[in-house]
Amino acid sequence: MARKDLPYLPLYVQDYLTDERLNECSPSTQGVYIKVMCILHKSTPYGKILLKQNDKQTESKIKNFAIKFAKHLPFELPVILAALDELIREECLRFDGDFIYQKRMVDDAELSITRSKSGSEGGKRTQKSKRDFAKAKIKANPDIDIEYIIRVFNCEFSEKEIINYYAMIVKEMMDVFLKYRPTYEILIEEDYHSLLEIAYTIAERKGWDKKEILVIKKSCLLESWEKVVEWLTGEKQVEYYKTMPLDKICTKKGFRDIQERMKTTPILSEIKLKQMESKRITHEQYFEE
Repeated sequence: MARKDLPYLPLYVQDYLTDERLNECSPSTQGVYIKVMCILHKSTPYGKILLKQNDKQTESKIKNFAIKFAKHLPFELPVILAALDELIREECLRFDGDFIYQKRMVDDAELSITRSKSGSEGGKRTQKSKRDFAKAKIKANPDIDIEYIIRVFNCEFSEKEIINYYAMIVKEMMDVFLKYRPTYEILIEEDYHSLLEIAYTIAERKGWDKKEILVIKKSCLLESWEKVVEWLTGEKQVEYYKTMPLDKICTKKGFRDIQERMKTTPILSEIKLKQMESKRITHEQYFEE
């Protein structure tokens, strides 16, 4: 979303309150300044307003802008003129040719555009990686014993069907992962193998036969995997887990550590809460000698 389309003005409160130049300005000037920033917020380009040819009614650029703003602000022209003169002098607002602008707003708009372009390119790369990932299928996992699977299923599935089932499971696991880590850069062969290992590990920890994840336990598998990923990417989670790659998650030690921490975190939080409650005193106790 473009900055000017936001329904609010991104005001950096601490910067606003501690801006030495702005604090040098009079209260009336500061009031005009806020109103001008609201107009700049809705302008194109963002944070800047152009003095058009028909706005040039006098030889003074400041007075011309004051007349222009007077059409939109609830202040008398002399008040606006004095405010603009002060704001330009203190460099709270600046001129750039026939433009008047607020530097922080213009800089933020440029940064927003840069990030938007980067995000768009990253999204295209992710989508391409997902397509390539889906195409990779079972070829990236030579360790899958197709003959064993056929035996345990008593030839219920053909080799092609088994390959397709595994491909679908791993693809859906990747979809879950990307739901919480949308900017993750997929390593096609490595991540395909890693997700399959995770599927096997979940099956082992749940006491399932590996073959059951093909159909019978697929939804349970995906549900368990989503809980893991949601925990890893939680808002209060440490950066180590938030950025953990799949090849680290899939190791026996890595996955065991994650699951143990998932179990103990709520317990530790409860213990901490009880400790805090035990230290709590009543209003009467506070004033006791």
